[in-house]
Amino acid sequence: MKPLVIRNAYKDLRDRFDCRVERIPGVDCWIWNGSTNKNGYGMVYFNQQQRSTAHRVSYSLYVGPVPRGQYVLHKCDVHSCVNPDHLFAGTPLDNMRDMINKGRNVNPCGEKAPRAKLTEKQVLAILRDNRGNTVVAKDYGVCDVTICDIRKGRTWRHLS
Repeated sequence: MKPLVIRNAYKDLRDRFDCRVERIPGVDCWIWNGSTNKNGYGMVYFNQQQRSTAHRVSYSLYVGPVPRGQYVLHKCDVHSCVNPDHLFAGTPLDNMRDMINKGRNVNPCGEKAPRAKLTEKQVLAILRDNRGNTVVAKDYGVCDVTICDIRKGRTWRHLS
């Protein structure tokens, strides 16, 4: 990621930034109300080209320049939070350690997996079904490789 450079428009940028921040009474997080990316992180656009995450901009505006090669991490784990008191700079390794220490390194499986197309009930029925992979796949609206992976225990391992 390119280093964020805030030039002479500092005051204007800070005013523009603050207009998109909601400070909720009784809640410490400052919630970003501008555009967000698919992961829920706020996005800030400059001259309709350069962009940065809102929490990096907040860190730059309120704390100081983000050290080269470092991330801006959240103490609160709220992706849309831009409160500078909740942000700290860290290396990619710090980011991974933070994730592990907070228990966010769990990969959801089964129905809880974001791209799951089948339910546990359907997978159990597939495991009991003696028909060929192609026939079963057609019944469930998935490809035959999906059925093969289930039956060989490459996916849905916790049920096989």
